[in-house]
Amino acid sequence: MKSEASSKKYNVVDFLALALALLLIIGIVYRYTSDMTETIKTNVKVEYTIKVHSIKDVYVAALEKGGALRSSGGTYDMGEILSVASSGATETVVGDDAVAVVIDILDRYDAYVTISSEAKETETGYTLPDGTVLALERSVSVLTKYVGVTGTVTELNVIGTDE
Repeated sequence: MKSEASSKKYNVVDFLALALALLLIIGIVYRYTSDMTETIKTNVKVEYTIKVHSIKDVYVAALEKGGALRSSGGTYDMGEILSVASSGATETVVGDDAVAVVIDILDRYDAYVTISSEAKETETGYTLPDGTVLALERSVSVLTKYVGVTGTVTELNVIGTDE
């Protein structure tokens, strides 16, 4: 039969569980009582350029019509197209002999679309109204009245703040 003193012994798992619970409580208190919740700094105006690779000429023409950009649900104003430049699309192909060759893609174009938009400057970068985070080499979708395309951010400039 076990004595009363032996039933009150604690093992290592009990101490680890207690320490983990204590750290969790300290973390929650710190999170909600510190300034860490203030992530949005300022509203800024940004201009960014995206490269849309290998699209048909009708898509380039539709982008050149410009106009306002909308989010995919049509809920948010995502800015406007400032300019569109295009050039013939190319692709790098590696042959069986491990030699890389740049070839032209027939009837396809690379479009460089410059966009002006309002964004919020946060600790992680610049965020568009629909929650898209702008950063170099990130993929961004553009939806105009005439066409929707996806491209890669190649340039990002902050124009000014709304303060």
